[in-house]
Amino acid sequence: MNQITLAPEIDVLLATYNGAKYLDEFLTSLENQIDVRINLLVSDDGSSDNSLEIVRAHEKNFYTVTYFDGPKKGATENFYHLMYQSKAPYVAFADQDDIWEKEHLRNSIERLKPYEPFPTLTFSTSLTFFDDGRKAYLWPVLKDIPPVSELFLEGRARGCSMVFNREANSLLTSYHPQFPHCHDTWAFLVLRTCGIVIYDRAAEIRYRIHANNTIGLGERSFFRTFRTLSNRTWKHICNGTNCSQPTEIGWKNLSVRQWKTYLSTYAEFLCSSPPLSTDKSKIS
Repeated sequence: MNQITLAPEIDVLLATYNGAKYLDEFLTSLENQIDVRINLLVSDDGSSDNSLEIVRAHEKNFYTVTYFDGPKKGATENFYHLMYQSKAPYVAFADQDDIWEKEHLRNSIERLKPYEPFPTLTFSTSLTFFDDGRKAYLWPVLKDIPPVSELFLEGRARGCSMVFNREANSLLTSYHPQFPHCHDTWAFLVLRTCGIVIYDRAAEIRYRIHANNTIGLGERSFFRTFRTLSNRTWKHICNGTNCSQPTEIGWKNLSVRQWKTYLSTYAEFLCSSPPLSTDKSKIS
């Protein structure tokens, strides 16, 4: 049995939409990943450029490549569509315009292994760089894994650096949220509450900022609107025994819907027992 057969298998979820300009560079960095068997799952959301032709030119360099027609409802729904197709022990989100360091998938899987069979997600710092030549910077740079209350305020991880195990994917796809803001913000929020989150300070991803980014800078989400939700407020709303909908905070309708979805779906974890992340999430 050769070494590649022994390597861990991972589904890389690639949601494409008119990404031809940078796609070849990303796929080359994906081909260069070491010590893994990559199943590339591609869901195209109706590209009018040659994105799919570029992927096909790289097919022979992956363990398997599978194509799906995207739901054509935006990037978040496209990634959820792919999550339902995933069968491998490990799963990774991939953006069509970034560059991965060759150890990214191997190192991420190694961080996940000690915590199986718990639902576990790992992410890392990324080097953010700009097409227009502005100075690159590292983000996020964390001293601690943020508490759940802060995740309702702003995103703290880039989806393109997230790798998680099959158990985490089963948890995330056990219920399809109707009003998520972003697939990666939602995944981080759920795993921070109901599973284990591992952060590594090493920059494993080069995250590209350009004029056509779907999300943009990514450090701030719509959650920044709701900075009035403090740790104290969170403890009052969900103190381990009694969860209820907040009614006196000036949230926009979307946030209330997201809050309802989150509590109704994961109330068992929130209210019946302490979250695993309290004790087991860590920085490596």
